[in-house]
Amino acid sequence: MSDGHDGEGRPAGPEEENARLRRELEAARKDAARFRAILESAADYAILTTDPDGRVTSWNKGAENLLGWAEAEALGMDARLTFTPEDRARGEPEAEMAAAAAEGRAGDERWHLRKDGSRFWGSGLLVPLRGDHERGFLKVMRDRTARREGDERQRLLLRELAHRVKNSLAVVLAVARRSGERAADLAGFLEDFEGRLLALAAVHDLLSDNGWLGVPLPGLVRLALAPHDGEGRVGAEVEDLPVRPAAAQDLVLALHELAVNATRHGALSAAGGKVAVTVRAGDGDLVLAWREAGGPAVAPPAGRGFGTSLLEAVAGHERGGRLDLDWRSEGLACTLRLPLAAVAARLEASGS
Repeated sequence: MSDGHDGEGRPAGPEEENARLRRELEAARKDAARFRAILESAADYAILTTDPDGRVTSWNKGAENLLGWAEAEALGMDARLTFTPEDRARGEPEAEMAAAAAEGRAGDERWHLRKDGSRFWGSGLLVPLRGDHERGFLKVMRDRTARREGDERQRLLLRELAHRVKNSLAVVLAVARRSGERAADLAGFLEDFEGRLLALAAVHDLLSDNGWLGVPLPGLVRLALAPHDGEGRVGAEVEDLPVRPAAAQDLVLALHELAVNATRHGALSAAGGKVAVTVRAGDGDLVLAWREAGGPAVAPPAGRGFGTSLLEAVAGHERGGRLDLDWRSEGLACTLRLPLAAVAARLEASGS
């Protein structure tokens, strides 16, 4: 800035002084216009200033876009109105200003209010103004609601995953224990356990593909029977219904045990044997009917094997489930009924 003298140290005349003042005024106008343009270009950021008492002194286009108040409405408004009622009751606006004044800055990560009463997750910073002629605070903030909701979904998914893993490990442990109790030797145990584990692994892949929501019954039945139906001797009629993850695991294990028994001792152990499977909803139940024919003569087993125990456990897993086993001369007939309300999936929420 000139000190009122010309370039040679002589006092400036009136014309030179007026020219200097005009130049400085024009430079100030350009600076102000440039600063205003910068503020208006930051349309995704709410940038506002307040006096020491929290009254709005400036308000950019981004603040109007995010918060809803036009600049004319906002000027002079108490900036506390952008805080939620519960935060105002706790004194959060005052605490934020006090922290910014004491520490030079204060983070602002909380729910805020728009003019229409809707809420958004605001993320920003409050700093004190320290100019010679200006006191108060500058706030810069943006809407991070989508990120906040994404983080929350991720936390929920991680908790759900931990729950699923614990449940799956409990199922695997139970299968291993039951398999070991009835195994004649190590080779037999490994063969049986591996088959059951592969069935569980396959249904887990199907559950993952469906986001752990409703698993379609037709795909579930095909998955369970495919390893045992190389010659197309298993016919299935399955209603297109979604079932919950826990029910899907139960049904895959039940079908696996029935198929293994049919392959070793029942209809699928003979060249002309066949199996008919139907799964449908009726009378408030999900009804799985397994019918074998054309195999060797069968008779009730002398003791309860793993398959029978597992089928009974599946029926008992859901209150009101029922199991009927009929060792007919032409082949085993098994009917498993599970309460539809307990096993049917709600597609808008993850199953349990």
